[in-house]
Amino acid sequence: MTTWMWALFAAIAAVGAEGIFRAYPHLPYWRLVGVSLPLAIAVNYGVYKLMIQADHFLSAVVLFSTTTAALRVVYSVGLGETPHLATWAAFGMILAARFVEIWGKP
Repeated sequence: MTTWMWALFAAIAAVGAEGIFRAYPHLPYWRLVGVSLPLAIAVNYGVYKLMIQADHFLSAVVLFSTTTAALRVVYSVGLGETPHLATWAAFGMILAARFVEIWGKP
């Protein structure tokens, strides 16, 4: 798998775990261990494979952050929520970092 596929795999698992916790806010965390533990392992494995295959540490961090932020925005909009201004600002900064990473190479 390529680096962006590992980033997407980890981001889907991370946003899925966040969605489960948002769907069941009244349940204590220990009741969701059976679902959240495999998702946490999937996130960690995806990030591990991403870091191993990436050219640079910074590019892996930016790629994972970009995919996770994009999926969080899509998930929030899909639920009918309006993302906070800070979420849009963070997404813009991550995209700017990705732009500098890609186009800033000599």
